[in-house]
Amino acid sequence: MEVLFKNAFYKDTRKLGDIRTKKQVNRLIDEVKDAASIHDISGITKLKGYPSAYRKRIDNY
Repeated sequence: MEVLFKNAFYKDTRKLGDIRTKKQVNRLIDEVKDAASIHDISGITKLKGYPSAYRKRIDNY
């Protein structure tokens, strides 16, 4: 599956101070890249108004 992240996503993840949250983000990136389809990712939500944008909450971040 092709995965695209915005540059703002990378900038935001670099600014994270909490190591636990950084690890969770890295695990999520790996999960998304390894998924065969969008339906293989648990807890993902489609964003309204965007044809192919999704989100997944990590902890309270």
